[in-house]
Amino acid sequence: MEQQAAPDLSNVRPVTKQTFELDLTHLLDGSDESGGEDGAQDAHQQHVGREDIQGDDAFILKPVLSQGECERLVQETERLTYTFWNQANDTTTYRNADTVEVLDPKLAEAIWQRIKHLVLERITITRDQDRWEAGFEGTWKAVGVNEHLLFARYHEGGHFSPHTDGYTIVDFNKRSLFTLLLYLNDCEEGGSCGTQLFKKTDTREYVVDAAGRFRWEDAMKLGRAPPSMGTALAFYQDMPHEGEPVGKGSVKYIIRTDVMYAREDPICDEPKDREAYRLFREAEEVESSGDAMGALKLFQRAAKMSPALADVLGL
Repeated sequence: MEQQAAPDLSNVRPVTKQTFELDLTHLLDGSDESGGEDGAQDAHQQHVGREDIQGDDAFILKPVLSQGECERLVQETERLTYTFWNQANDTTTYRNADTVEVLDPKLAEAIWQRIKHLVLERITITRDQDRWEAGFEGTWKAVGVNEHLLFARYHEGGHFSPHTDGYTIVDFNKRSLFTLLLYLNDCEEGGSCGTQLFKKTDTREYVVDAAGRFRWEDAMKLGRAPPSMGTALAFYQDMPHEGEPVGKGSVKYIIRTDVMYAREDPICDEPKDREAYRLFREAEEVESSGDAMGALKLFQRAAKMSPALADVLGL
């Protein structure tokens, strides 16, 4: 592999796609339509186990979904039709996957009931930790699975180069802290398909493989989650990771979502604070698009609206 400058990440920023608002719980064991038996949900929770890869920062949960559930979810999302994740840009050197976006609170809740006893229940963030950032301090309690579910399909050669996931932020006191990946199939023999975890680093030096894909050196590897139907991988969202290139003759299906956390003692939670935080988040988006002056005006509006929030965020 050859040393290469970093990819143009403007080509791989998240994009808005059509979102299907659904209830897919009829595909789970125990529902009348799936042909399962009553009580299957409770029985399933009792059999889910945890295997640590990197302590509390990364761990495997299995089995979260049964073979039948995985097969039915794949069939249903194929019916909805997978499309390339970014229809405005066909670049595949960094990310090459087809996706279906689903909003399904009931399926998210069903998954949560199966795994909630195994995730990190509380996380305390203090100023002296590397993970600290303005507005992040406090104790956060796990409260559920993100109802936004991204179904992704990777064909032969499909991959997602090393990256860290962005947080899903509902408001100032509720956000994601862990990514949750659920594997919906086993790759054919000879396929790779796993998720590679990497050491945290302030610098990202990419190499390019023979197929032109951006990768990291093997020396950065920390651990790996092999793809296994019904298994889930959870990891803290500041952990670099890669969706490995899918091997010849293989295809990979996953669900990508989050474990959500709420601050145990909410701060800046009055209506004016919440609106100010919305403006702050909008300012960040405007700033990332290159409009510094537009962002500054929004930051100033947020600070004026909520001096308390401005103090916490250092505005």
